[in-house]
Amino acid sequence: MKNLFFAFTATWLFLFQLFVDASELSQYKSIDFKEDGNKHIVELEFDGPVDSKGLVTEYINQTIQLYIPGVSVDGKKFQEIDNAKLASFYSYQLGKNGIRTRIIYKKPILAEQLKGHIRYSSEGNKLRVEIDHDGVGEQLVSNSLPEVLPVAIDDEQKSSQLPPIL
Repeated sequence: MKNLFFAFTATWLFLFQLFVDASELSQYKSIDFKEDGNKHIVELEFDGPVDSKGLVTEYINQTIQLYIPGVSVDGKKFQEIDNAKLASFYSYQLGKNGIRTRIIYKKPILAEQLKGHIRYSSEGNKLRVEIDHDGVGEQLVSNSLPEVLPVAIDDEQKSSQLPPIL
């Protein structure tokens, strides 16, 4: 009986601690998308202040992945985008003191190509991500395929030749 009481008390204290910590964080409210010429502008809105200084950015396949500290989100938020280059947004809680937001592009765009083309800013309860995508996807298709295709054809021809019979 003592073990059951201890387990219940420990669980309640753990959950209470999570609730108290999360209540001090700015809560995710919404995400907005705009296109301005060659830029995608993504604005995340929170119910309190947010700072762009602690952002961590990763580039994985077609995904720009952001870790935003000091904020929280209830559950998982997914939003598809009707755009030629951008596919969707996905946000979820990562640890108890921050969220991860994924900005997912369509193929053939690779997130790695967008390094150096992204600016972050924050004002009050909004975090703004500007992505200058000018020519990024087209560059991948027009520059990479002609270099790869002749090499692949050459390799295929070499492997299909039989050695001479002696």
